[in-house]
Amino acid sequence: MNVGVDRGRVVAANRATAWPAAVLLPWALSRGALYLLAQYLGALQGRTREAVFALWDGAWYLRIAHDGYGFTTSRGETPYPFFPLLPGLLHSADALGMSPIVAGVVLNHLVFLLALWGVYDITRAHGTPLEATLASWSLAFFPGSVPLTLLYPCTIFLACSVWAFRALELERDAGAATLVAVAALARPNGAILAISCAWGALRASRSWQRPLRVVLPAAIGVVLWMAWLWSQTGDALAFVHAKAAWREVTLASLLAGTDPVPKADLAPLALAALLLALAWRRLPGEWLVFAALALLPSLGLGILGMPRYAAACFPVSVAAGIVLARLPQSSRVVALGCAALALFLVAQRIFVAEQMP
Repeated sequence: MNVGVDRGRVVAANRATAWPAAVLLPWALSRGALYLLAQYLGALQGRTREAVFALWDGAWYLRIAHDGYGFTTSRGETPYPFFPLLPGLLHSADALGMSPIVAGVVLNHLVFLLALWGVYDITRAHGTPLEATLASWSLAFFPGSVPLTLLYPCTIFLACSVWAFRALELERDAGAATLVAVAALARPNGAILAISCAWGALRASRSWQRPLRVVLPAAIGVVLWMAWLWSQTGDALAFVHAKAAWREVTLASLLAGTDPVPKADLAPLALAALLLALAWRRLPGEWLVFAALALLPSLGLGILGMPRYAAACFPVSVAAGIVLARLPQSSRVVALGCAALALFLVAQRIFVAEQMP
């Protein structure tokens, strides 16, 4: 009898059995409850069933999908800071006769399931089944994950990030390069994923060839996007310069006293920093680089939106799984219960447009 083969089959069977409880169940519970809450609050405000998911930046992506990039608001804001992948997908859905809002919501919910799966899989590769399960549950009920149900590209960025790092670990460089390229066209933050993956590939191979293979498709995609911006506006960096029309709350404005302290936005950053500090010895260096680049620059560029930045930073969820696994079971239940309560309180504020996600 081949003991190694039989042991491998047992491990595979155990993982297949654990997946529904570790990934599918938290996805169904968290996203299902948020969907029902969104419908209830939307009805109270007289919104359609779909419109509640197109708040804040979602309205921008929806308008770009319908009207393109050639418009300016009454406040002088232009749509160029919003990268083309999500509006392109919404436009394609509209061209096929589908509701772009419905298509976007369904897409984000399915992609979030893939993201949970990725967090579970990558944590399981570096830790125990318990840590992996707690990591996916932590992400599902993290209060900042509410915007991942809206027409935002953060869900795509999250899924691409975790699976790109996993592909690198499995030496599937073509897959990693594709995911990094998709992330780069979804959000400007795709650059930090490219940098972090390139550094991880360099550490693993000690050669520049592998990092270049991983980031080259993303670089080509962004260069083409910048070339299109230049052809339309005469400014290849329009996505950067257009942000000047937005008023941002930054660390500098807080220190100057010109803005009130956004406690709801800084609390997730503090929690993320605490979790990463408690688990950093268990996390690969490239993950820590990715987390730092994903979270810290926002203090100088714009603090509002920090909850979703933390939710879309997969090392935070992995760290949460590691930290929770150290606690007694009763403490884990309390922690996840408090997270679920905070999730729905944040959702209520976002869905009634009292808090910008």
